[in-house]
Amino acid sequence: MSETLPAKTAAGGTTTDALPQSGLPHWARELSEIYLSGGSSLFILHGNIHDLVPVPGASGRTETFLSLEDYLSFQLFGRRDSVIRYDRGSGIAFQSDDPNRMRSMRQDFDRSLQAIDMVHGTDFSNNRPKDPRLVLELLDRYILHKLLEKNQANEARRKSVAIIVRYAEVIAPGVEAAWLSGEVGSNLIKLLNWANDPAIRQADITICLLCENLSELNRRLVENPFVAKIEIPLPDQQARADFIETLFAREPGASEAGPADAKRLAAVSNGLTLIGVNQMVRRSLRVGKGLDAAYLKKAKKELIEKECYGLLEFIEPKFDLSMVIAQEAVRERLEEDARLIREGILESVPMGYLLCGMLGTGKTFTATCFAGSIGIPAVVFKDIREKWVGSSERNMQKVLSVIRALGPVMVVVDEADAALGKRTSDGDSGTSGRLFAMVSSQMSNTEYRGRIIWMLLTARPDLLTVDLKRQGRCEVHIPLFPPQTDEERRQMFLAMARKNNVAVAPESVPHLSGYLSGADIESLVIQATRLAAVRGLAAPTPEIISEAVARFVSPNYSLQKELQELVAIRECTDLRFLPERFQPYLTDPEKAAVLERRIQELTLLVD
Repeated sequence: MSETLPAKTAAGGTTTDALPQSGLPHWARELSEIYLSGGSSLFILHGNIHDLVPVPGASGRTETFLSLEDYLSFQLFGRRDSVIRYDRGSGIAFQSDDPNRMRSMRQDFDRSLQAIDMVHGTDFSNNRPKDPRLVLELLDRYILHKLLEKNQANEARRKSVAIIVRYAEVIAPGVEAAWLSGEVGSNLIKLLNWANDPAIRQADITICLLCENLSELNRRLVENPFVAKIEIPLPDQQARADFIETLFAREPGASEAGPADAKRLAAVSNGLTLIGVNQMVRRSLRVGKGLDAAYLKKAKKELIEKECYGLLEFIEPKFDLSMVIAQEAVRERLEEDARLIREGILESVPMGYLLCGMLGTGKTFTATCFAGSIGIPAVVFKDIREKWVGSSERNMQKVLSVIRALGPVMVVVDEADAALGKRTSDGDSGTSGRLFAMVSSQMSNTEYRGRIIWMLLTARPDLLTVDLKRQGRCEVHIPLFPPQTDEERRQMFLAMARKNNVAVAPESVPHLSGYLSGADIESLVIQATRLAAVRGLAAPTPEIISEAVARFVSPNYSLQKELQELVAIRECTDLRFLPERFQPYLTDPEKAAVLERRIQELTLLVD
């Protein structure tokens, strides 16, 4: 197999007989460009590193798929004089599809070990170590030899070397400075020396560190200017379609499937790795489901939730915005945006929304109904924080990479003020600040406008850092309030009955007075249904509904609810979203000052 990365000459230039091929993945082209510019010879490959990489054949069509390690060894570095693969569990191995070349690599490396054994009285040539500290020292000596040694077949250039280090996070982990005095510190210094050495950057030597999450590597290494970070993304739709076609050719149960089926499956498998696609399709075929769309959708959901360690949960919207009882302007705005997204007019769509309001006003329900009107999947952020240093950042990186590949998708972040971190650390070793930086960067990336729709939900928007809710991230702030009129409360009761599959005639709804939230009214529906079931009835009668209303007492959290309502008023970005009686709090300076003073008073009492 031919090497697709050009070789550097002894003078630091490149040969002209091997130029990058157009069939290289984008990340491999980026690696090639950085390498040839002399900017770096040490690369951190992160992201989707445990997946398969498509390899185009002579016709230009993808015919085979290799693991990342094999792709680097046999394709990108296929003609290097020496290709060395190392991980702490397996030790040093030499990679070539030609047994003679592999034997030559081993003998060449052993000659360096024999020289070391002769000087230091060791026996490394017969018993190669696996310990990272010793292995990195031996590789360092070997690199030095190659910098001084000429290639016998071509005196114009030095011998070329590629070193692939798997699970780099166990060699240079992201630990605190206090832990860098021992073996971890020695390993880190060795890697930094390789990155900083201009002789290595000018030579034909490439070092690739493989690590799924950058947060697990030491920050001194990640942030070094001579270390290049290359992200391996999840496969795009074309790569998935090519893979599915090759899968169909091997699976007996897919003998009648064709390119059209492959394209259809590729479209619905966004967010999956190729290994995940393989599991999804083979599982469907082998349990007798064929290419059933519903089964494949269910399998995809399970696989993605598993790949994200349970940190993402899919929501299947059952309703649309017709079920939402809110200010007419709120429904109108959401319905207009849903239409723009369906029609593909994405440049006019906000990056995100902030839904706020006191407890029980239907923030989560409104968000899922919005997703149902758009017709796209919705996912909910789960708790990504862990007690171990670096684990929370790893979780966030994984979740964000999947979300990017899933688009179009709505990302619902409940209790956003607590879930997304903040700029300050508060004694958590900087975890909150790093989480904040990661999610805020993604939220402001306009490349994903209309493809990733952020929906932040909170009853306390005043606790949400300003950087996350500013224009360009969450651009539309929608306050939600309990039903304001008798008719709105009646409509809310009927909507909650439909939501819970309870048969209630409009004329059966009694007068509902008081400041009842949507959650209160849904509780009334459930209690009326329970009373009917206890009395052996299939559905609540008007008398039973009236009895449930008479017996119901809403929990009294008056100060908390007042504070939540007032901060929602202050957060509003469109006057039309507010009931008329609340609008002066934003238009009249005196009332605005009263609002601010009352918020400050309640904050002192509640927090």
